[in-house]
Amino acid sequence: ALAVSPELSQSSLGLARAMPDGALLVVSDCWNGQDFTARRCCDRSHGPDGLRECWAGEFSYAACCTIPGLESRAEGGSTALPRQAPQAVAAEARLAWCGPACPDVPGLKDRPWETLRNRLVAEFASRRVPRSELLAELEASVRGFVPTHEALESVGDGCPIALLAARVLHAAALLRQLAEGAAQLLLMSVRALLLSGPLLTAAFCSGWPVFGIAALAVANLTASSQLSRQGFPLARSVSVAALSAEFGQCLGSAALPEAFCLGLVRPLLQDLHEAQRSTVLGGDVCPGDSFAAWLDRSPPSPAFPLCVRSGWNRVDTEIRQTGVWPTCQELANLASRLGSRGCRILDLGTNIGVCAVMLALLGYAVDAFEPLPRNLELLRASAALNGIPLLEPAPGVLAGPGPGSIALHGHALGERGGMGGFMEGRGNAGMSVLAPDTRMASQGCDHSAFLCDQTREVTVVRLDDVIHAEAGGICLAKLDVEGSELRVLRGALGLLRDRAIGALLFEWWPPHLRQLGEEPLALLWLLTSLHYEIYAPAEWFGEDSKDFQWVLVVPNQFGILLKRWGDLLARPATVSKRNS
Repeated sequence: ALAVSPELSQSSLGLARAMPDGALLVVSDCWNGQDFTARRCCDRSHGPDGLRECWAGEFSYAACCTIPGLESRAEGGSTALPRQAPQAVAAEARLAWCGPACPDVPGLKDRPWETLRNRLVAEFASRRVPRSELLAELEASVRGFVPTHEALESVGDGCPIALLAARVLHAAALLRQLAEGAAQLLLMSVRALLLSGPLLTAAFCSGWPVFGIAALAVANLTASSQLSRQGFPLARSVSVAALSAEFGQCLGSAALPEAFCLGLVRPLLQDLHEAQRSTVLGGDVCPGDSFAAWLDRSPPSPAFPLCVRSGWNRVDTEIRQTGVWPTCQELANLASRLGSRGCRILDLGTNIGVCAVMLALLGYAVDAFEPLPRNLELLRASAALNGIPLLEPAPGVLAGPGPGSIALHGHALGERGGMGGFMEGRGNAGMSVLAPDTRMASQGCDHSAFLCDQTREVTVVRLDDVIHAEAGGICLAKLDVEGSELRVLRGALGLLRDRAIGALLFEWWPPHLRQLGEEPLALLWLLTSLHYEIYAPAEWFGEDSKDFQWVLVVPNQFGILLKRWGDLLARPATVSKRNS
């Protein structure tokens, strides 16, 4: 029978299963240790339902050998989810994530539990083998998040999976100190994880990397104890639930030391981690030093994964902490009001592609412009992760993207074509700036704000030379190019004169325009001269509204905008207003 410690009841471990007639079946009741064992009955080498002679009445393969929501995705009796080629992950990835396992803290924009989870994921999503010292470092991070042992225990009510991860990390830290009770704490944590179907499934699909953490901790323990697993081998064709049950049987044997049982289950933990890393964490698709963060607070968009940097970078970090990028949500809401589903949208300054991916998932045809190679790499991976068709048109090709796809243009935009010097923002790739050439960029580079030693030469194109009105109207464009907005618009005069852009959402930051030698009001006057009207958020003018609204700003009010920062909206004026 499964060995369950006194402090972990069967109900808390979720071992009881509801049968069709309402009766409860406890998994340990399936096995008698003689003819009916998990190893023998659940071995799918006998068939898809294991050994048929084991099942009768309420005892079945589904009741005794599977963990709902996890094992149904396994193939061929593998202990892990099926490994897939990167291009095949897309459809599975969105289905594999079940949302945050821990509740948000009321009143906080940031989500502390998701922040902590992503801190752990950043270390375990790649294929590299984590350093043994990593667990102690992560344990210190958890301690910084939940500073006292009493507070650590109290998080169980709000987030039991976080508590489980913290306990494993704490046990690993104690193991490094050779402290008494470390192995017992690790054993208790692994037992709680593997002997609870609901907890195991929730940990897996919510993306908490507890399997990788536990596998590394167990590896450290079994290496120090120098124990062999010979004589009690794992049957690799047996299901996850059956292997978990076998782990429980091992713990119930007085003749086998606890560290031996942990060593026994280490391959299962590694398999589960690899399956989670491949599907939920984007490990087979996202490039090195990145992983899949999930944006699930961006209606009208469904939850979707996005490859983000593992290290600190403003846009990537905020997405990990909040699960949303407000500008993209605002853009999607605008698109639904201004254009029809499937219309063409320009994302001018796409960064890592948050808006482009979201809009493509909503069915729009997106042209995304971005010159920074690392951002392009992340965007390509995110498109693959979400199954979005990605085109990279050759120069001069007029064909645009179809609905639900992205055309990626790896160029900077400017007033005239040629080459320019691109300076990446330090700790903020979204704050990158284009200079006329690399020499000027390097000479005037602020080392505190930019990675000056990484200034690169990039191709600069005019928007009019890449996007043509005859290829179809553009319902909406987003312009966020860190002070180069005027230069981009001067390179798009043809589109603007033809009113080919139905609406333009652009970043308004007067100090940034001045830093690049531009007069901020010249941007507004240029659009006005081309018969576009300027709209600002109603709250800028003291209007109180429960719903976000835009208000028209007439030219004699432009001066008021010099004291504001945010997004502005430009739309073509009506014919009657143009003639008045």
